[in-house]
Formats: sequence, structure tokens, C-alpha cells
Amino acid sequence: MISQTSETKAPQAPSASEEILPCAEIHVLQCGQGDTILLSLGGKKWVLVDCNLPHGDLRAQFYHFVERLHIQRLDLVCLTHPHDDHYTGLVDIVRYFTSGGRSIGTFCDSGVEPKQVATLMRRRRLPKSAVMEFERLYHCLYELIDAKQVRYFIASENSSPVIEVGDHIQIIPVGPRPDALSRAVRDVASTGKIRKDLNRISVVLALSIRAKAKSFDALLAADTDSEGCNSALRRYAAIKARGGEGCSFDMVKVPHHGSAHSHCGSEICKYRKEADVALATISAGAFDVLPDREVMRDFLQRGWTVLLTTKRVALGKQFAVELSGRSQRSIGVQSQNIRITWQEVHGTRWEPAEARVDVSELSNYMSLYK
Repeated sequence: MISQTSETKAPQAPSASEEILPCAEIHVLQCGQGDTILLSLGGKKWVLVDCNLPHGDLRAQFYHFVERLHIQRLDLVCLTHPHDDHYTGLVDIVRYFTSGGRSIGTFCDSGVEPKQVATLMRRRRLPKSAVMEFERLYHCLYELIDAKQVRYFIASENSSPVIEVGDHIQIIPVGPRPDALSRAVRDVASTGKIRKDLNRISVVLALSIRAKAKSFDALLAADTDSEGCNSALRRYAAIKARGGEGCSFDMVKVPHHGSAHSHCGSEICKYRKEADVALATISAGAFDVLPDREVMRDFLQRGWTVLLTTKRVALGKQFAVELSGRSQRSIGVQSQNIRITWQEVHGTRWEPAEARVDVSELSNYMSLYK
């Protein structure tokens, strides 16, 4: 069994001879309507936040990606919440990185009891394959944690950084609150709305980089709802205030793939840092209605650059998606991995150019704003 005692021991500091640069790379991988996010911190540590890699080309491309970059260790793996578009294929990634001389440092989740989640999944008749995948993942993790090959960190019970790189870089869990976690699980049990209510327990991570002349802040909001997003923002603002700083972001992974449900009532798009570039990045699927048109418009109107892993493009004179529904003849799909880099000298850069959404393209998307 996974011990429910939080792992709060800080990572070992690198030796004085190691040069740690205040820099980061964030790879938001195109994986359908799910999340697979890889971060390189200070050129020394790698972090995986969520994983949606079904068998086939997507998983093969991921393995090619990590082999090309010579990634031998994931210092942190975080499963933000137990929805299958965030853990499909993760058990195989965990096994890959705990074999052949590779390793994983810490596994982080919200602290919800896996057996309870699996029971709720069965009770609500979720696909059997999704339940089995979830159970396989935690069975594997139980063994690794019991064997002390992997440490365990509960995000909802910790305000300390889950990972640090030197004195410059931290990843800090800022959600969910423990009371929100228990309330969400109770509500799932009573209402059966497992798809919606489990979003409320999403782990929200803040990436903070401090250099001599500049700083970089990013919020990885997973699928949290507007209440969870506002709670995370208040928590991070309190952390920043202790250092005499305000709370604003150079980059946000927009919650819940740009859904109106997670956006309405959230203040997140107001937290844009006054920088040359501020990025609102959305993991978008090919055919579902997300992201919502007005969500993207809110970010664009406040000066954010909006990036999508999957864009819809209009073909001919028709729009890809009309208000009355999808027009199959006019759908064009353009998918890409997004790479965001930050360095003290160069600031924030991103690629490819095709990921950017222009205001003129918003009509290609459904409006669900209420």
C-alpha cells in the first residue's frame, strides 16, 4: 500500500561544481484531448505532468522524444487527477523509467485513495479498460514505493516545493486544498458525476524561476474547475507575498482544455505578467467542442498569446464548426507539439508558429459560454 504520509524531504542540492542555469523548457505534447507535459528545469531535472499516450504512434513518438533528448531520469511524475485522458499509458511509462538503468525520483498526486476511486469508477460504469488501466498504474506504484525506488508526495497536504533545482527553480503544489479533496470525493459518491466532480481534485502546480534580472512564473492548472483555480491563485499569491512579490504569470496551461465550466468565474486571465510574451496554452483534441471560443477570446483580449496543440482551420469559405453543430465537410485539423523556453537573457520563446490562434480563427470553434 502507498503510505499516506507525505514526503516532504527536500531534494539533495547539487554539488557546487554543477552549474545550474535559471532556465526551463516546457513541452506540451499533442496527445488528443488530454495532457502530456514534459518540463526540463535548469538543464538538470525532468518532470512529467500527466500522460495520455495510448498504444500506437503517440506512444512511439514519446519514446523517440525521450531517447533523442537522452532523458534517463524523471525527477518528478505528477498525476493531477484520475481521469483516463491524464493517465492512459502512464503505467508503461513508469515501468520504462524504472528499468534499464533509468529512474524516477518522486510520484505526486492529490492524495485520494486509489481503491476508492476504482470503486467509484466501477459503480458509475466507466469503461472497464479505463478502470483496469488505473488499477494497473497504482499496483505498479505500490510496489515501487514500498521498495523505496520512488518517493511519494501528496500535493493537497503540502505547501513545500515538490521539487527544487538549486536556489533558482521550484515547482510548488498550490491545489487542491484538503477540504476540497474530501468534499469532491464525497460528492462523486452521492451524485455519480465522476467526470465533472473529479476535476475538482486536480493538482495545480506553479513553476517559479528566479534569476538576477528576471523571473518566470507558470501555472499548470490541469482540469481544475473555477473554484479550484481561484483557490490555487490565492494560495500562490500568499506564497509570493511572503517574498514581497505580486502574483502574475508568463505562462498558463489553461484549465480543462479551455472549457467554459472551468473558466467562468475564474480570474486566471487577469493574472497576466507585464512581459513581452505571456502564453495561454491549451491541450486540445481534434473533434470535441473544446476549447470554447469565448475562453480563448477572454485571454486574447487581455493580451495573452493563445497556443493550441490541435487547431481547427476553416476549409473553403465555411467555418469548421457552426453554432448549430459540426460541419464535417469543413473541418481541417492541424496538430503540433508546443515547445516553450525561458532564459534570463532571451525571455520567453515558443514554437511552432502554427500553434498560435488569431482572433480571426475564433469562428472555427463552438461557443458554449453561459
